[in-house]
Amino acid sequence: METEKSKITIIGAGIIGVAIAYRLTSAGHKVTLIDRDAPGMGASFGNAGHFATEQVFPLASPDVLGNIPQMMFDRRGPLVLKPAHMLRFLPWGLRFLWASRKSAFQRGIRATKSLNDGALAHWRELLSETGLSDLGRTRGSLEIFQTGSAFRQAAALAERFIRHGVRTEILNARQVRERVPALTGDLAGALFFPDTGHTVNPHRLVTAIFDQALAKGLCFIQDDITALDHKAGRGVVMRGGKGIYETEKLVLSSGVLSRDLLKSLGLSAPLEAERGYHYMLPRPGIAVDLPLTFHERKFILTPMEHGIRLAGTVEFAGVKAPPTPNRARMLFDFARQSFPELDDRAAEEWMGFRPTLPDYLPVIDRRDNIVFAFGHQHLGLTQAAITARLVQEMISGAAPAIDLSPFRLDRF
Repeated sequence: METEKSKITIIGAGIIGVAIAYRLTSAGHKVTLIDRDAPGMGASFGNAGHFATEQVFPLASPDVLGNIPQMMFDRRGPLVLKPAHMLRFLPWGLRFLWASRKSAFQRGIRATKSLNDGALAHWRELLSETGLSDLGRTRGSLEIFQTGSAFRQAAALAERFIRHGVRTEILNARQVRERVPALTGDLAGALFFPDTGHTVNPHRLVTAIFDQALAKGLCFIQDDITALDHKAGRGVVMRGGKGIYETEKLVLSSGVLSRDLLKSLGLSAPLEAERGYHYMLPRPGIAVDLPLTFHERKFILTPMEHGIRLAGTVEFAGVKAPPTPNRARMLFDFARQSFPELDDRAAEEWMGFRPTLPDYLPVIDRRDNIVFAFGHQHLGLTQAAITARLVQEMISGAAPAIDLSPFRLDRF
């Protein structure tokens, strides 16, 4: 079997890997991108499309701990742990509990902010360079409170966001309905985050950036890499179903699949497949022009060029279990409480795997000639452009623009 050689190889053609590929090819590197699927067909295909820079509070937090038992046993709740996955989940779950203590949570906020603070600026730069600004919108987003009891927490929550540098405005029900006239159902008020945005088509965004990288010389190979062999200073050998490949430098950004490839290097990371769902409405019957996050139910509604997407929920069940029936359709039932006119004719259901570490921070790190960039969980789209810039800096030997110590591979 012939061995193919390249200068830099990226494993993983989701939004993280594709953004990195664009940055490195633009910098003049000879780059090969490898994925078992076509670009953007994993979590990047079905995400909510929200540049969620307001989400600076990791899910691993003291506030979540008290709610976990109730959420886990509510089959229609925002977080579900399937009983069959319980034993496999336990080590990850214990690390999650440890990461939820107050001191770790505060460190997590600072680390998340260090990425989110520059995330939208880096996206604007990337979209401008590629001529794809039409795929991005910066109209802000709303966090909707459907009940008065929940909205009574809004002032304290807004103060908390503002204290951590997130611009936030409190809107009453009348102001929200003026902003979103189609919202005629349950509503008590909202928080408005002006410094956020969304893309009108997450999958087209990935493939369009990929095409730009191809035009700059990127080589793409569709193959399933199953093992890596690394010898310091001597490159990396990758074994796939179609061949053996050799590279001088490697970037590992293959989402939850990074876990098994790390093992072949003698390394490890407690990556969990956090399953998320979406329900795509091609003829929704209503018009909305910015993302809406629903506070009580923990899901998001995003307007897109091909309809409205309802996305969210957290389900821990591994990568092999089949999708849970009606888990995506459930989001439509929730959304109709606020949008009674919402229409789901010809709706499409989807499930994908968010690559998630127990502290809800990614790995952005380097070992010799291997760079790691995976585990961005809910914020993969949000943090893709800034992660690509950080990887470019690591590859070139430049000092990173932010402190990368919170994102070390060996922190667990």
